[in-house]
Amino acid sequence: MDSNSLSHVYEMLQVLAMFVGGLLVILPKEKAADFCADILEQENRPAWIIGSVVPGTRTARMTDDVQIIEVPDVNHANELC
Repeated sequence: MDSNSLSHVYEMLQVLAMFVGGLLVILPKEKAADFCADILEQENRPAWIIGSVVPGTRTARMTDDVQIIEVPDVNHANELC
């Protein structure tokens, strides 16, 4: 994706995030880490890879090694989202 297209994507994500309080973005696995790094660089806010889609029986499950990440509210430094 070129920088103009990427910039437009981030612009749209900002607008959406303002209305929904956050976004769940689905990307090919090989692009996810770069996307998170780009968000951090451009927005100075972290993004996380929270799961993966694997072949199976079309069900969802949590793995045994779940890691819970407490995310501070960027507008209220001492509060969690």
